[in-house]
Amino acid sequence: MDINGVDVAQVLVDTANSVNILYLETFQKLRLCHTQLEPLKTPLSGFTGDTVEAEGSIVLPVELGSSEKTVWKKMRFIVVDIKYVHNAIFGRLGINKVGAVISMPHLCMKFHTPGRVGEMKGDQRNARECYTWVVKKMTKGVNVISQEITKEETREKLEPEAKMVEIELHPGDSSRTVRIGANIPEELKMEITRVLQKYTDIFAWSVADMPRIDRSIICHRLAVRDGSRPVRQIEEEVPSQ
Repeated sequence: MDINGVDVAQVLVDTANSVNILYLETFQKLRLCHTQLEPLKTPLSGFTGDTVEAEGSIVLPVELGSSEKTVWKKMRFIVVDIKYVHNAIFGRLGINKVGAVISMPHLCMKFHTPGRVGEMKGDQRNARECYTWVVKKMTKGVNVISQEITKEETREKLEPEAKMVEIELHPGDSSRTVRIGANIPEELKMEITRVLQKYTDIFAWSVADMPRIDRSIICHRLAVRDGSRPVRQIEEEVPSQ
């Protein structure tokens, strides 16, 4: 694959990636400068949930194919500072841009070009070497299953930073109130109070406050056959092994 006029080998074609990835080491070998990168505030997230902060993004010319069956497109790459066995990832963004079709059994990708159909073939030997390199870099560990029950970490309950003040929806009735910020300007506070009291019928404190709602929506019926007698389930001992 030709990126920015340089033949770049070991490019992973990955339909699981939504964007094109260019590793920082490859970016530097292409003699590109950090000043050419556009800022990117959104981090990249993988299927494992891990996030990676990007160095930025850049639009580069990409050429696929050989001889007369080539296609040339400008594509955006996300640059990340990660050490990996391949030099770049050709994701769905690039695959869709050239209208490519991938055949995994044949390690082949075909796409339309002005000179009929172009193709790029993968190197099976090179792919195996990359896979072996990744496996060797994996950390070894042992998963331990404990029978002890540990308490889940308690999550901190979020509380409003500003002080709150209670507003009576029905003046004189302190049983039905809502809270708004105490630091709101007085004019805005009066306007919010007026709107809340005007549309007080949208609030419900009990079923009696919802007379027009069909009971089938808020009632649950047990699927029990008529005439069946209740049976208590016998407790079973769970073996410790």
